[in-house]
Amino acid sequence: MIYAGTCIVIFMLASELWIGADSRLIAISHTIEDGPPACKIYALGNVVYAHAGLLKDAAGRFDAAAVAHEVSVHATSVSRAAMGFEVAIVPPLKNILIELRGENPDYINSKIWGKTALEVAFLGSEGGKSKLVVLRFIIQEERGDIAVTTERLSCPGDCENGMTWAFLGKTKEVNRFLDENPGYLRRNGLRNTLQTLIAHQAAATPQYVSLPVDILRITPQGFEWIQRKKECGP
Repeated sequence: MIYAGTCIVIFMLASELWIGADSRLIAISHTIEDGPPACKIYALGNVVYAHAGLLKDAAGRFDAAAVAHEVSVHATSVSRAAMGFEVAIVPPLKNILIELRGENPDYINSKIWGKTALEVAFLGSEGGKSKLVVLRFIIQEERGDIAVTTERLSCPGDCENGMTWAFLGKTKEVNRFLDENPGYLRRNGLRNTLQTLIAHQAAATPQYVSLPVDILRITPQGFEWIQRKKECGP
């Protein structure tokens, strides 16, 4: 059984980052069922990690958060943690996709081939400024084998003025709401906006996204939980 989850919303300002995540997991085997509530935001030393997509299997052979923890322990920066994760995650990701192809070929054919199987974000401060790296692992089938390619967003670098946003997982309704409500973030603030966006996505796709929303704020001084459920720990 493999657990998958969505959705993650990130806003990056010049001096701080805000990240919100929903609580729902789905369990994929021969069928698709509800999984237990889960925290998808992890504070790992000086690095914050979050993820959407295929997250772990029930047998412990694939665990994206555990890989993120392992590379973050030894990393000296957000960028190095992301680089280490990109290298370390591909072999176990390919192995779990092979297993899933045998258990549920319909899911692989409709949800995986040519699409993003795993999206992760590494966040924190570098040199006193906000840093965000997003990795998207895209899956292709080549002559019966599984090929993994990576799309990267690294900010500063790939964004103007050190400010950007990133949405991971099921976020079609998030984009629609922002398009139909220009200036919503400026009028309502970061906490309210994160809560509202994920709530609208949950209403639109309840089979994939559910409340409550966990929210973490990141500044050069450290991390602050704005709201969290018990699965996120103390």
